[in-house]
Amino acid sequence: HRDLSSNNVLTLGGIRFKVTDFGMSKLISSRFNVTSLTQCPGCPAYMSPESLETPPVYSTKLDTFSFGVLTIQIITCKFPDPSPPKKKVRDPKYPAPIEISVFDVERHKSHIDLIPSTHPLLEMVNTCLSYQEQDRLTAEQCCDCISRLKRAQVSKRANEDKGNEETMIEIVTEIASLKKEIELLRQEIKMLEQENANAKVAETNPVGEMKFRYLI
Repeated sequence: HRDLSSNNVLTLGGIRFKVTDFGMSKLISSRFNVTSLTQCPGCPAYMSPESLETPPVYSTKLDTFSFGVLTIQIITCKFPDPSPPKKKVRDPKYPAPIEISVFDVERHKSHIDLIPSTHPLLEMVNTCLSYQEQDRLTAEQCCDCISRLKRAQVSKRANEDKGNEETMIEIVTEIASLKKEIELLRQEIKMLEQENANAKVAETNPVGEMKFRYLI
């Protein structure tokens, strides 16, 4: 693709994504010749270090690097702002500062640090940003990684739903048991109220009570 960034990804309903703008993409075939590559025209924030070299020599894993940066952006909701690819250090052996390359994980460190250490995609992101392209995942491996995480989440959600269903059954059973206890209490209260009413009648009408006892 050579220009993979958030500007070239469309969101469909918030759950599906489509990569667009293949104007700068390169078709790979058995006759693919790396010596004929030109410098990538994409956004520098998403580009791999080898794609910025002169002359550039890169493979399909430059898209893996861009995908890693894009994934960080999706997780953190912040536009990538890497530090410069080179920095100057001082060495007592040399009078002038020496310019050295900076690993891309370090360049994106301030961005990566926003991701929780327990995030399931963090390891994949760090691998995608490896300085050496041979250390990066392939596109197929990235898809497999995301698919495994998705299956794990679906399985976890199913177990949670099953647990919730069992909990609901327990609650319904407990409610039914409480209803029976409440009905028994109501009957007992009615009996007590009837006994109290009979006692009050007996207190207000002692003659009737004596007749009642005589008849018995």
